[in-house]
Amino acid sequence: MTKLQNFRHIEVDPSYDKIQNPKRLTVRELLPVGATWEYNGQKYEVLKPWGVLAVPLNDFRSIAIVEGPFEPGQKNHAYIMNADGSVRFEINKPSELTISSFSDVYYVSGELCFFLSGSSGDFRLSINENDGAISKINPSR
Repeated sequence: MTKLQNFRHIEVDPSYDKIQNPKRLTVRELLPVGATWEYNGQKYEVLKPWGVLAVPLNDFRSIAIVEGPFEPGQKNHAYIMNADGSVRFEINKPSELTISSFSDVYYVSGELCFFLSGSSGDFRLSINENDGAISKINPSR
């Protein structure tokens, strides 16, 4: 099976200095608005004006995505997308954390983790990459 290639984030202004942040933009304003990659000779992208965080999985055959980080409501959701652009599965919020918003995604000690932020605190969900099952829920600081 072919692996995805040339993965990159799509920035609103690629030349903007995020480190110095001269305009004092918020974290939300600094978010990438999409991700792009190639697979089997075709170009794919996810593009949302409210922000996209994306991380290729270790096998480079899928991508973990959070749309609308920190956004309440329907703009905020998380999923695993296959390299061909099809959604493999959605990541469901645990019932006790439904008022939280997906805020980030990255690997922690080799485990794929989606992060939730909300009034009840910040939590890390360890996710099984094959089926989307939540294997652990830990407070995140």
